Amino acid sequence: MAGRAKGTIQQYLASIRRFQEMVGKSADRASQAEIRRWVEHLQAQPIGPERLRCHYSALAFLFRKTLGQPDKVAFISMPRKDAPLPTILTAAEVGRVLKSFTVAKYSVFFALIYATGLRISEAIGLETQDIDALRG
Repeated sequence: MAGRAKGTIQQYLASIRRFQEMVGKSADRASQAEIRRWVEHLQAQPIGPERLRCHYSALAFLFRKTLGQPDKVAFISMPRKDAPLPTILTAAEVGRVLKSFTVAKYSVFFALIYATGLRISEAIGLETQDIDALRG
């Protein structure tokens, strides 16, 4: 199957078997309306975007590559992966990190970055005269 991993092939086959069970006939005789019904059925299930992508990829591979019927699955668009949210430290955790520096200049440097929201690249370019001690 076009260089796919063994596990991927097994997942594709299982997905296509379930599709055929739902439509009650072999996949090569399925209509676009039946494929749409399967896609809607999958979307109604409590499964994540990765699993949906696997089912959609199985259909796309079958109809585009194997059966030569790409028009039947042209409507399928792959769901996007959810971007993971960044880990945000609590104020107490930030305090512990800043207190863990043993060299004062590093403690001041990172406290400045945290307090001002500077990017590392911006902070690296700072010079002593950039800090207005009178204004804090």
